[in-house]
Amino acid sequence: MHKHWHPSITFTTALNDAHEWLINIEAALNFDRHLQDNPATSCAIVSGYEFVRLMSLADLIAEAVAMENCVRSYSRQVARNRVQLWSVRQNAKRVATLELGCLEGAPWLGIRQLKGPRNERVAAGIWNAARDLAYSSSVTIESATEDCTSHSPVAIWQELWRPYWLAKRQIPAWLSLAAPTFTIWDI
Repeated sequence: MHKHWHPSITFTTALNDAHEWLINIEAALNFDRHLQDNPATSCAIVSGYEFVRLMSLADLIAEAVAMENCVRSYSRQVARNRVQLWSVRQNAKRVATLELGCLEGAPWLGIRQLKGPRNERVAAGIWNAARDLAYSSSVTIESATEDCTSHSPVAIWQELWRPYWLAKRQIPAWLSLAAPTFTIWDI
């Protein structure tokens, strides 16, 4: 969490912060933090825009914070190679976030989403560059895999909770040693 809890926060703020925390937990449990960086498909310059593929949990979090969007919640789809997320930049400034994926039975990638900061609309030039990137032969989605993590969910879960357990000097009875099988969207 990026800010500490304190008694004076409102219920709405506490609820929103808890929701953000749960999204981060789900992302850490679902995302392969060691995706191999493929230079051929991790960066591209198209029509003056730099497209940087988001390939790690840290990339997703940095993009979500900088663009004030929900890109972290796509960790499962990215980890399972169902979609590709790209940070679109112009002169080193982030101007959009791009989601590429297969569109309803199409054998090629298409633009599923293209949004500016805070999910604002983007200029036609960005759309044109994104389209050109999507239809380039160097951008593909490999076959999806269900077993995409090199770290076990149990190990990641325990890594996430370890500071809490150490601070409390115990593992509370209500907290499982293994990650639950639900997602944030089941709650």
